[in-house]
Amino acid sequence: MSSGLRDTPPPAPVACVAWGFALLIRDSASSVAARLLEGSLELHLIEQFVHRHGYRPGESEVRSWNRSLPALTSALLDAGLGQVEMLVEYGLPLTSKRADVVLAGVHPKTGEPSYVVVELKQWSEAHPDEDDDLVLRRVDAYSRPVLNPIEQVRRYCDYLVSFNGALADHPKRMCGVAYLHNATDFGVAGLDAAETDESVRMFTAERRGKFLAFLKSRLAPESGAKAADIFLSGKTQPSKQLMAVAADEVRDREQFVLLDEQQVAYELVLRAVRDAHRSHHKQVLVMTGGRVRARVSSRSPCWARCTGGASRRFTPRGRSPSPRRCARSLARGSVRSRICSSTSTAS
Repeated sequence: MSSGLRDTPPPAPVACVAWGFALLIRDSASSVAARLLEGSLELHLIEQFVHRHGYRPGESEVRSWNRSLPALTSALLDAGLGQVEMLVEYGLPLTSKRADVVLAGVHPKTGEPSYVVVELKQWSEAHPDEDDDLVLRRVDAYSRPVLNPIEQVRRYCDYLVSFNGALADHPKRMCGVAYLHNATDFGVAGLDAAETDESVRMFTAERRGKFLAFLKSRLAPESGAKAADIFLSGKTQPSKQLMAVAADEVRDREQFVLLDEQQVAYELVLRAVRDAHRSHHKQVLVMTGGRVRARVSSRSPCWARCTGGASRRFTPRGRSPSPRRCARSLARGSVRSRICSSTSTAS
C-alpha cells in the first residue's frame, strides 16, 4: 500500500479552520464535539456563514445545525472515529449547493483516503408524492415535493467524483449516506425503495447501530487530516469521464448530474408530460429561476420510454423534442416549478 496514507506520518491536526469559501468549518469529530459541549460551535458557524455569504443564516438553518450536527458527532464518537475530519457545509464546486458534512479519513482495509458525504435530515415522516414515485417525497415541513435523500446524496457523490480532481481517478473512495436521526423505519417507509448499494445508504434512528457499523466499514479510527488535505486541494475541473460524455450531453441532454431542486423540477415536468399524454389534456408549465436553455434536439429514444412507444410529438417551432430532454433542459436553470392546467393546479 505504498500509495496509502499510512505510509506517511499524519500532519498535525488542523482545528477550527474555515477552508476559504469551500466550507464553514473543518475539524476533527472530537474537536467539533468539544465545541458543541462548550456552546461555541453555533457562533463559529454563523460567523463563517456571514463571512462567506454576506448575510446571516436563517433561523431554520441554525436550528438544523443545532439538532443534526450533535447527532452525527455523537455517532462518530460512539464508533471510535473521533479523529475523522468533518467538513461542515461543504460547497459543491461551481454550484451554490452544499453537502451537510463530508467525512474525511482512512479506509480501514486499504489505507487509502476515504470520504463519506452525509446528508442529515430531521424528518420524522416522509411519504411518496405519488403511489409509484421513488424519487419525490412529501414532507410536512415543505409545501412542495422534495428529493428522496438517497437520490440527493447519490447525486452529490456523482457530482464530486466528476468535478473534484482528487476523486476523478478514484471514484470508489467516495460514498454517501442519508442519516434521518429523528425517524423510525415506519415513519419513512418507502424511502429505501430507491436503489441503494454499498456506496449509497440510508439509516434512521432505529438503525443507529447499523449506521455506526457502516461508518466503521468506511473509516478507520485514525487521523483524517491528510485525507482532508487531499480532498480540499483537489483541482476543480471536469474529470476525464465527464469530458468523454460531453459530446453525448450536447446530443442527448442526459449525461450531467441534476442536483436538488433541478431534479425535482425535472421529475415534475416529466410527470406532467406523461399525464398530458395519457389524458389528452394540455398542461402549461411555468419554470422560474436562472437563465434556461430549452433548445432540444429533434430525436430521442427516451420519447418511447415516456409515452410507451406512441408516435405523437410535441413540436415547438417545428421540432420534436423528447419530453425527458425538455424536462432536463428546463430543470437545469430552475429553482421552482408550477404545473398548471385548466382543471388542476399543483405547485
